[in-house]
Amino acid sequence: MGAASEIMIRPEAIRLGAAEAGGGLNANGPNTLPARISHFVFLGGAIELGLTLEGGERLAVVASPAAVRDAGIELRADAGVTLTISPADIIAM
Repeated sequence: MGAASEIMIRPEAIRLGAAEAGGGLNANGPNTLPARISHFVFLGGAIELGLTLEGGERLAVVASPAAVRDAGIELRADAGVTLTISPADIIAM
């Protein structure tokens, strides 16, 4: 196992997807993780979502209302989502 490291990902670089039918959090594919919405805030032309990963890690994602709608995400606390991160958007610290 490699050494632990820290990375940075800009909130707007994370692509969101809806959970599986029935609310399952099966995240298949490279760089795709399951998460749950802890809170969300409308910021005019954007929505900031507070997400909690399965391991308890928390992060913020910024997305347009259209992207959230098009992904079929239900905006409510504890709703399941998936997030996908392009390797090009991961910055080692």
